[in-house]
Amino acid sequence: MKCYIAKRNVLDRLFRVFVFVLLSAPQADAGPRLGPKLDLFLSNFSEALPGNFKRGKLRDENLTNFAIRHNSINSYKDKIEIVKEHNFNIQSQRDPRFYQYRIAARFIDGTALWYFNRKPARLSSAGGFLYANGYYYFNTGEGDPLPFAHVTKLRSLGNGEYHVTTREYASHDTSEYNPAQWRRRKIEVFDQGRASAIIKETGKGTQRRLILLEYQRFPK
Repeated sequence: MKCYIAKRNVLDRLFRVFVFVLLSAPQADAGPRLGPKLDLFLSNFSEALPGNFKRGKLRDENLTNFAIRHNSINSYKDKIEIVKEHNFNIQSQRDPRFYQYRIAARFIDGTALWYFNRKPARLSSAGGFLYANGYYYFNTGEGDPLPFAHVTKLRSLGNGEYHVTTREYASHDTSEYNPAQWRRRKIEVFDQGRASAIIKETGKGTQRRLILLEYQRFPK
């Protein structure tokens, strides 16, 4: 009986050591993978163009312009409002009546925080938009082919950061990101060059997401 108990104690200790080593070992990288989801994430920046920037060098003007365009392109009707007082005869870009649309500043802050993990300072007027009374006023064009991205390379940099390379395209049909499907469905696609970016995983639970740290676009 004593021999059995001794052996059992030894096995228990060995099992605990095995579990400790297993839990302490580096876990397999569960980060982003090549595919439609990553293409869709990078396509947000192809569409709304934050502009080229190095890590830590994104300007508030570009951040605000991105957030305005992103909400406009994706037709968030619950956020975008028509300016009832809009007047085509108004020439001053500092007059809210010059603009056709407006969006509450809190939505701009929310979009910027989601994609860049920071919100812009309040800019009174820059880059084709006007800030006044808690709203950003802007105009927009319609009908042009929408740009989108197809990720061709993904490399881990450690600490949840990744370097990605994309091919940039534009099409009136952006429901499909797979080049093989373009050919099969005979979708007309225009080559727009390439881009590279550094992205990072952040947040927990429902707030877990990718954010953009650096972006460089090279038009064709």
